[in-house]
Amino acid sequence: MPVQILFVCTGNICRSPMGERLTRAFLDDALGATAAAVGTASAGTHAVVDSGMESSSALVLASLGGDPSGFAARQLTAEMAAADLTLTMSRSHRRAALKLAPRAMFRTYTLREAAALLRGVDQTALPPVADVDARAQGAGVGAGPAAGHPEGRRPGGR
Repeated sequence: MPVQILFVCTGNICRSPMGERLTRAFLDDALGATAAAVGTASAGTHAVVDSGMESSSALVLASLGGDPSGFAARQLTAEMAAADLTLTMSRSHRRAALKLAPRAMFRTYTLREAAALLRGVDQTALPPVADVDARAQGAGVGAGPAAGHPEGRRPGGR
């Protein structure tokens, strides 16, 4: 199973789908074939279930290189909220996600919190994306849910 990144807002028709689809476009561009090792999704705390993206958000997304086609809004569930990384649009969205999946506390952040954490990272110390891509391929990333784990499961039991 790929690493899962979840974006959460209220209706799941504007902000969180924008985060989901822009992240997908970035990952596809930056990582090529190994981008499949990272799944992106979005959901709403009060979703307009099965609705497409709001039209102006879809236009902005397309202008930034994302693809709004085929999107359908989803209601946030406990299973979704247990993602490897959950990024919410506000503190109230974070609270709603953690109410459903309290064990995800240390991997659920508002976008502002995540941005603040990333400001503390020395970008010059990070390897080039091509190196990360090559290491991921060599480690069998995307080869299956238990790739490289001695007990046949991902660390943390998921």
